[in-house]
Amino acid sequence: MNVFAIGDVHGCVHTFKALVEKAWDTENSFLVQVGDLILKGPHSGSCIQYAMKLEKEYPYQAFFLMGNHEWLFIKEMKADKRQERVLSVLRQTRGLGIADDKLLDWLEKRPLVWKTPQVLISHAGRGKKVLKPEQKDHPQGYLMNRGPLSALKKTQILGHIVQEQGRPLFKTSVNAWYIDTGAWLGQGLTGITINDLGEVTERNYEQTHPADLIVQ
Repeated sequence: MNVFAIGDVHGCVHTFKALVEKAWDTENSFLVQVGDLILKGPHSGSCIQYAMKLEKEYPYQAFFLMGNHEWLFIKEMKADKRQERVLSVLRQTRGLGIADDKLLDWLEKRPLVWKTPQVLISHAGRGKKVLKPEQKDHPQGYLMNRGPLSALKKTQILGHIVQEQGRPLFKTSVNAWYIDTGAWLGQGLTGITINDLGEVTERNYEQTHPADLIVQ
């Protein structure tokens, strides 16, 4: 099957839904969202609710990875004093009937990578010099990396770094697609379709919905 990879959503639920409904071929592709589903934009709670709904409807096809903002949220949920950005999201999720323990459990179960023999999808990519990229706080790991990537035989797909002018970027030297196009900044949300050979066959773009532009 193909893979439909979606960039950083950051609470832009209207934009997210529109892209999924328009571009995801549920009969022929997996959906993999690269993490940073929450925070920055105004509708983090609804994004989580929608992701849970898709997982329930498509339990073997819809996957939501952990991003650095999910990791940050988990740590702040467990802190003695919670930040306002966490409390704001909790007010949303509680209002949608999602209990705090269920939310925390769901967030902690987010995988760091999704891969096939041809494709490796993560939030920030595998840094060039990292030996254990699965270490969540490692600056070159799958959650935090902002430096050069390891050149892999697989096609890497990642978000994390907002691309200029809302356009995804392909770096030939490391065989990697950067697909965070800054939805929460009004630059739109990107999804790309990858075939069994690791080749991008289609690019889809959804302009940020006006209701998603009120930032937290």
